[in-house]
Amino acid sequence: MSITKISPSVVDFDDGITITVDDNSDTLTLTSTDADAASGPILNFYRNSSSAADADLLGKIDFTGKNDAGSPEDVTYIRMFGKVIDASDGTEDGQLHINTMVGGSITQRVTISPTELIINDASADLDFRVESDANTNALFVDGGQNAIGIQTATEHDGTALVYPLTINAGNHSGNALEVHRTTNSRGYWYASDTGTHYLDVYGSSSPNLRFRVAGSDVAKVTSAGICFGSDTAAANALDDYEEGTWTPAYGATTASASITGRYVKIGSLVHITMYSGAQTLSSSTGAAAQVTGLPFTAESYYTPLSIAHYNSFAHDHPQPYVQTATKIVYFIESDTTTYTSWVDGSGKYLMLAGTYTTAE
Repeated sequence: MSITKISPSVVDFDDGITITVDDNSDTLTLTSTDADAASGPILNFYRNSSSAADADLLGKIDFTGKNDAGSPEDVTYIRMFGKVIDASDGTEDGQLHINTMVGGSITQRVTISPTELIINDASADLDFRVESDANTNALFVDGGQNAIGIQTATEHDGTALVYPLTINAGNHSGNALEVHRTTNSRGYWYASDTGTHYLDVYGSSSPNLRFRVAGSDVAKVTSAGICFGSDTAAANALDDYEEGTWTPAYGATTASASITGRYVKIGSLVHITMYSGAQTLSSSTGAAAQVTGLPFTAESYYTPLSIAHYNSFAHDHPQPYVQTATKIVYFIESDTTTYTSWVDGSGKYLMLAGTYTTAE
């Protein structure tokens, strides 16, 4: 190697340069004594080509060390290089690559291209992880499982991620997932295949939540309840579901034991059942037999019910109905409008069931 030119700003060499030190001091220092605010010092990798073309490599930085072979070998553990993507005058594009040694092979890790930032463009079995202040897996991409975890690197049972997306809210007091759109007050989620929407779920100001299948509404959740199909009328909304027990009581007589009935309420429909067990009836007044204590007040019209396994009445074929705007069941004689009454005695039974409507 020889020096071919020396000037105040340039020193030319006719070959490469190796700088060697035998300690850990700086091997090369670039110093600028300029006092202005511009950049300095500057290290410039200059590819001075008279025929620049797409895909030209611009420069490379290798981090090289030894391995622990019997005769140690030189190994490039990290490599960075730049590349010309488009050399066209006025539309020039460049690209930067960062590669590392993985399992004995130099592997592409980060690529910064004109249109995107790519992690793991070589499709290696490598994970990607972003930490937050309190979670080591705020964002976790499992390279081997092709799955994403948010605030988790595992499934709920501790196994590896297997679903495309797993969100772990942990003990967070807020939402596990929020879908928000700044326009039209609408957040949108859908399941599709090649452009066909099989299931759409989205929220909006009215209705509040909508479910669609194959482009047609199947249900909507509004402030009035759940509406089906294209219907949005509050009067048709399903606004309640509950199950519970009620305590039937005999009116116009005295029963020997308490009774527990059951009910299911769906919207305005109330389905009731009761079974008296063996009762001893006494002090019957002869007035209209009745069962009181229905769980909800009936709407303003009459509703017939059904009975079975009974022997408690003065007539053979009593017919029960819910009295309008009350919580009372009355019993009338079959094919008449005359009330029947209780009959005193032991071993008296009654099964009662049916559905009525309520305004509650």
